[in-house]
Amino acid sequence: MKSLWIVAVIFMAACASAEQKPDKKWEVKVTTKGEPKVWVSKLDGSKQCEPDSAQITPEGAAKSMKGLGILVYQFRSGNDGMMRTAVCGAGTGNTVDLEISQKDLAKAQAQGYRLLKVQN
Repeated sequence: MKSLWIVAVIFMAACASAEQKPDKKWEVKVTTKGEPKVWVSKLDGSKQCEPDSAQITPEGAAKSMKGLGILVYQFRSGNDGMMRTAVCGAGTGNTVDLEISQKDLAKAQAQGYRLLKVQN
């Protein structure tokens, strides 16, 4: 019985010390300029019950912005937080979020992006 207790303690200690890795991967580009930055967002076009239906990805959006001369500092997938009816074919509210320089905001808005008010 005592050996079972020792094995349990060792097992629990091993589990507690296991390295934890974050689930989310961030694509970060570092700049030395002190330019003000903003987050912009655009619906990705994905539909409920339709896997892989997103029309744009964060990586693809960043690449297209680069083609327009807009430097993307970070990008991520998000959600607009709005309630949706649960029906196949309806939008999911999933978004592509990009961090760009504030001076490029008008160019991004011309591409259909909107300014995110709450930034994190």
